[in-house]
Amino acid sequence: MSACALNLSSLLPSCEALNKPGGTRDFLYTVRKADITSVSRATDGTVTGVTVTTGALKKHRGRKFQNKGDYELQTSATGVRTFLHKVTDRLYHDTQVERTSIEALANVEDLVVFLPTNASQIEIYGLDLGLSPATGKGGTGVALGDDNTFLFEFQGSESKLPVLFQAPNVVGPPALSGIDASVAFLDDLVGA
Repeated sequence: MSACALNLSSLLPSCEALNKPGGTRDFLYTVRKADITSVSRATDGTVTGVTVTTGALKKHRGRKFQNKGDYELQTSATGVRTFLHKVTDRLYHDTQVERTSIEALANVEDLVVFLPTNASQIEIYGLDLGLSPATGKGGTGVALGDDNTFLFEFQGSESKLPVLFQAPNVVGPPALSGIDASVAFLDDLVGA
C-alpha cells in the first residue's frame, strides 16, 4: 500500500460526459515547447491562455476522422506511473514546401499539440515534457483511391492526462464562447 497521500474524489459524470462523442475535428495546432512563453491556468488546472513566440504556432488541416489522441497509463519497473500521450496526425501534401514541412516535423523534439475534439473541447498533449515523432509513414499507394498522405504518431510520457484548453469568451463582435472562442484564440496565434 502506498504511503503517499492521495486526493481521491468521487466521479459522478454529467449527462454531457456520459454522452460525449469521440473523435477529433479536421485540424489541430502544433508548437515546440521551447516556443511557449507563458501559460495561464484556472484554479482547476484548465489552461485559459497561452503565449508563443511570434509565428511559432502551426495549424494542420486535414479531413474529418483522420487525427486522434490517446493516453495510456504506464508503470515503470520501479513503480512510477506516467501517462503516454499519443497524437496521430494525418498530413495531406502536394507541394515541395509541404514535403519540407513534413521533414522538419520528423526531426522535431518537445512538440506540444492542441487537439480539438468532436466533444467541443481542446486537449493539450505534451504540455509539460513534449512529444516526439515515434512513427511516420507515407507513400503513393497503387490505385487512384489509395492513401497518399503522411501519417505521423507523436508521443511522450507525461505525469498527467492531457489538460483542457478553454480560452475566455469573446464579447464581440462577433461574440464567441466555448470551443469557438478557443479556436479563434489559437487561430490568432498561428504563423505562416
